[in-house]
Amino acid sequence: MKDESDAINKYSSSMIKIPHQWLKILPLLALVFLMVSLMGDQRSTPTPAQKSVRSATDSHSGHNHKADAVSTPAEGSKGMDHSAEGSQGMEPDPVKQRRMGIHHFNEGNRFLGQGQYDQAIHNYEMALNHDPDIHEVYINLSTVYLKLKDYQRASQTLATLRTKKPDLPSLHYNLACYYSLTQQTDLSLEALKKALDLGYSRIEDIKTDPDLTQVRQTPGYREWSKTF
Repeated sequence: MKDESDAINKYSSSMIKIPHQWLKILPLLALVFLMVSLMGDQRSTPTPAQKSVRSATDSHSGHNHKADAVSTPAEGSKGMDHSAEGSQGMEPDPVKQRRMGIHHFNEGNRFLGQGQYDQAIHNYEMALNHDPDIHEVYINLSTVYLKLKDYQRASQTLATLRTKKPDLPSLHYNLACYYSLTQQTDLSLEALKKALDLGYSRIEDIKTDPDLTQVRQTPGYREWSKTF
């Protein structure tokens, strides 16, 4: 028992002695500590309103970042086709339009040579859509219409070319073919003479072209043909 009593006395003597007057304010200090802790928790945890503002701010920042990554209209139009550029108020590049027109013209010629007239017409129309001043397109387009016996469209195509290039020799040659196929032999002969006057030099075509069969049977043509 003595040993146990000595141990208790030793433990008691090692404890910190709290002044008696401090013991009276301990409950108040505990209350202050609790209030400080609660205030700290409120600062670290955002309120629903704070969460809403932060969410809106983060979202706006992300939107701006995406907007920066998207090409501006001026940048985006550089890689677009020129019809799209025109739709945005920008003038199409005439050099590129001409190049595309020639491409479709050559494609049309390829289909014409293969007898694929629908594809030929499509490509000739595309060529004129890119550049309506490629005069050879009108010639070959009218040739397709003549082969299809679509004389109305052939006439319209040649009439359009006549407003653009009235002195083109091949224009008058195709007009001669159109007139011959539609039994207008007098006009056909006049168109042939006009074509030669303007420099048309493929005499063999005039002598052998099936489209000119009707006009070649006329006395006027036979008399005129003696001159070449």
